Amino acid sequence: ALSEFGKKVLLVDGNFSAPNLGIHLNILNPEKHMHHVMERAINPKEAVHNLDNFDVIPADVHGDIVKNPLKLRDRLKNLKRSYDYVLIDSSPALNEETLATMLASDHLFVVTTPDYATLSMTLKAIKLAQQRGTRIDGLILNRVYDKDFELSLEDIEKTSEVPVLAVVPHDVSVPE
Repeated sequence: ALSEFGKKVLLVDGNFSAPNLGIHLNILNPEKHMHHVMERAINPKEAVHNLDNFDVIPADVHGDIVKNPLKLRDRLKNLKRSYDYVLIDSSPALNEETLATMLASDHLFVVTTPDYATLSMTLKAIKLAQQRGTRIDGLILNRVYDKDFELSLEDIEKTSEVPVLAVVPHDVSVPE
């Protein structure tokens, strides 16, 4: 959407242990990817794949564990100058990869779902980001069924002390 407004956009897969950004964009076995960038085997610009309106650096679905994901910020710093927006997809788990994404980011949008189990992990992620000084601009609620068993937007905002910026309804056509 940002690229449709004339912005130059780069998507980066920061989920090294279970990457799927490339899969969603039909980049199934990239010859050059984020694992190479993290190992310093290639320059980050060499891993950029050009799509219609934006660029992407996928990770390798068959890749080894990245030895030091905390180097992500350093590996991306020169690329940031070439784009209006660099969006980094992180691991959904609270691990060193997620921390690396937080440290590499100027702003953070936390994607979550409106249930108790996910909210507890979301609260931990928010606390970690705040401890690291990463600005949290808001929450994006994903897979919202709009049912009584889900937490309300008001409860989520009150508990997290972070505004909900967007709600993405559950839609069976998304996996399709």
